[in-house]
Amino acid sequence: MTILVACAYHDVTVSWDETTQLADGTALNEENQEVRYNVYIDYNIDPNHKSMLLLTKDGPIKETSYTMHHAKAKGHYLVGIEAVLYENGAPVVNSDLSSFAWSNSKKDTNEKPFDVDIAR
Repeated sequence: MTILVACAYHDVTVSWDETTQLADGTALNEENQEVRYNVYIDYNIDPNHKSMLLLTKDGPIKETSYTMHHAKAKGHYLVGIEAVLYENGAPVVNSDLSSFAWSNSKKDTNEKPFDVDIAR
């Protein structure tokens, strides 16, 4: 999954590649499987992401982009995307899906890691 970012005055939009396969390379079965996404922000730049905050509080989203409208708060942030596998409309617990991608990872950002720095 590759994460990208775009910033406007008070908004930060992140987007990512759609997940089309499990971590072992097996393709998703489009008849009964889909991937939805949770979006997180980590305010403390914690390498273990213990301070991450879930932004998609109404549940995982199907879209492959998310706009943070609360970006008015001054600070330094990392963005994380969690892929959640669904089968027949229900989340799969302990699925074989590479679940998290972070904006500070070269692998997850096509060798262009980033963080969001908001100075007001």
